[in-house]
Amino acid sequence: MRADDMVLSMGQGKGTRSRQFRPRPGCFEAPTPGDRERLRELLAPVASTMLATKMFSGDFQDHIDALNALEEGVPDRMNELLTSLDLILQWIVLVLCEQNTQSSLRALDLLRVVLEHLADDGYRLSDMEASILLPAIIEKIGQNQDHMRSAYRTILVASASVYNPAKVVDMIILGLATRNSRSKVECCAAMS
Repeated sequence: MRADDMVLSMGQGKGTRSRQFRPRPGCFEAPTPGDRERLRELLAPVASTMLATKMFSGDFQDHIDALNALEEGVPDRMNELLTSLDLILQWIVLVLCEQNTQSSLRALDLLRVVLEHLADDGYRLSDMEASILLPAIIEKIGQNQDHMRSAYRTILVASASVYNPAKVVDMIILGLATRNSRSKVECCAAMS
């Protein structure tokens, strides 16, 4: 398997998806199996067969392979990534919700790299993209392991460089309604 076999192509329909997007009210809710299938269908036209197979495999090692392939393409294939950024963010949220430490750390590392490149390019996340990513990050920031909390904190801080900082704070305030007390503490620390 070569990295060239796992690529994204230019996508279409981001504007339509943005108009149809309805964020879930209240606290973050993990994606459902129906959300997973819908995402698989939406990614089918833009992800190579090999990449899509790895992304939706039941094996976390396949997820890591897909994350690695996506990260390898970040500098050279940013245009392709941007046309499907909302879908990639949804998939990353799926990976984070599976609660496998290795794949979660790899997903957070990919997010860090993507957010850095977006900031360098002057790209600003749309409200849809931020509404996909930030509630999940805010909910998951209260992980038991210090290195996981630190990785989530890094993403939360980096998100303010590609999204309106006042809106990030608004989302953090909404995150205070979580039942996870560590997430509440981290949210308060992020606002200070």
